[in-house]
Amino acid sequence: MRSLARHLAAPQRGSSAPRLVLFDIDGTILDMRALAAHRLAAFDRARGSAWFAGLSPEDASTEGAPLAALCARRAVPATVVEDLRTFLRSHAIESDSALAGHRPFRGVLDVIRWLTLQPGVEVGLNSSRLESRRTETLEALNALGREYRVTFGTERLSMRVDERTDPYSAKVAGLRRFRDAGFEIAAVIDDDPLAIEAMRGACRTEAVLFLLASQLLNTRRRVGPGVVQGSHWDVTRLAPDLDLPRHVRLVWDGIDSDEAVDAFLGRPVHVAACTVRVDPSGRLVARRDSYDDTPWRPDERALPLERVADRVIGGKRGLRMRLALGADDLPRVFAALDRHAQDAEALWFSAPLERLRESGFRRLAEHFPRSTVDCPVDFVEPLVAAFPEAALEALDRLRAAGINCFSVSWAKSRQRALASQMLDWGLAVNVDDVRNFEDYLQAALLAPRSLTYAFSASSSRTKAMSSS
Repeated sequence: MRSLARHLAAPQRGSSAPRLVLFDIDGTILDMRALAAHRLAAFDRARGSAWFAGLSPEDASTEGAPLAALCARRAVPATVVEDLRTFLRSHAIESDSALAGHRPFRGVLDVIRWLTLQPGVEVGLNSSRLESRRTETLEALNALGREYRVTFGTERLSMRVDERTDPYSAKVAGLRRFRDAGFEIAAVIDDDPLAIEAMRGACRTEAVLFLLASQLLNTRRRVGPGVVQGSHWDVTRLAPDLDLPRHVRLVWDGIDSDEAVDAFLGRPVHVAACTVRVDPSGRLVARRDSYDDTPWRPDERALPLERVADRVIGGKRGLRMRLALGADDLPRVFAALDRHAQDAEALWFSAPLERLRESGFRRLAEHFPRSTVDCPVDFVEPLVAAFPEAALEALDRLRAAGINCFSVSWAKSRQRALASQMLDWGLAVNVDDVRNFEDYLQAALLAPRSLTYAFSASSSRTKAMSSS
């Protein structure tokens, strides 16, 4: 990935043509072991057997010697093996169009999404799959790519014309087709060394980077010099050399002391975030821990909300306040922040629905009409998945109550799909609970309005992120 990033970051050689990164599909984007496991399970279902029960995709194969070794390990009788081979031939891969039989390698769709966001770079597909499988292929890939906001179009897909066409000749023909369409072929990624060698022969005078994706250990032959080999997809390896996302507002989480405010103001991060609580003396303070979890101490020097607002908003930054209080405490919030009413666009309020209820959110939106008001909506994920129209109606009702941003927790399952769907609906989304640099990149690639990260002032990753 680092080699790819540096290659794309280098200036083009006198050409203004869009640069194309070409991916193979099977074994490069899609883990064919998952499809193999799907087909072996189909054999067991058809025969009422359990020869491959509990087989993991990592151990599955439907080809040659690997299949023979798998059957030997599972003590499958020779007559059953022969029946299996007949079944696999008669139930060709074209019939396995179910999404359950397709699984992308971890990280590959993040990398593809990253590439599509780079200026002057496009992604294409150069496959030896048969042309007759075009519709099935695009449907499967787009179903997998939906939650990553990755779309594959038919005009960027080259396929093998028919079974009589040699697969490697088809790959070379694909290169020529894209070149004739006006693209500069910047990089080619494939899992087959023989395909790599065939395409290299057709590009000897061009500055094309060839990468062998060896996730399936498909190394029947050593690759020649100049071919980069990698075993996994890691979007974080692209970050040092390609542009970090500049379209996402960063939120520095965990502000609860003057030292934390100092660290925040020392970096070009857009927004500071704190949790607002009512202390035992009735003051509004910025404090991470609840008083139930960490009892108040007489010598405690909690940071008053007024001071946080004065320093952060006075520094021309935004302030996100998680309100760990009820609707009855809103007048105290208004009193503490009214001095910043003219800077209401810098104010951002967040609270769970059960704390403020609909009436509380309306009061916030009416008192500071130019502010951001958000609430966590992780609870709608099952509804979005099963009844999207009903989910959208529920979110519209929240917007009618003055909520103009919705937060999803990256730490919870299926949140990528939830955030992606809400963004497709045109809603403002903040991603919470971003825990590390990989999370940050994956979330930022979806292009939400903002993401909230627990920054560390001394981290080199923090410096890279906060300079974006």
